[in-house]
Amino acid sequence: MIEEKIHEFYIASLEDVLDGMDIKELKWILKDFEDEEMYEECAGIKKALDFIKKKTIKEIKKEYKEITNKDNEK
Repeated sequence: MIEEKIHEFYIASLEDVLDGMDIKELKWILKDFEDEEMYEECAGIKKALDFIKKKTIKEIKKEYKEITNKDNEK
C-alpha cells in the first residue's frame, strides 16, 4: 500500500512536469507535504525530482510512458 502511494505520486509528479509545471513549484508542493508529515507522498515527489534533475524532457516522457503502460497492463 505504501509503495503504491509512492508510485502514484511519482507518476503524478512526472506528469505535472510534462504538463509544464515548474520544478520550483513541485518543490513547494513537496515542502507543503513535508509540513503536513505526508511521508509517502513526499517520497514519490522526491523520487520524481531526483529523476527529473538528471534527465531530458524526452527521457522523462519515455519513463512516464513506460510506467503508465506497465500500470495499465496490470
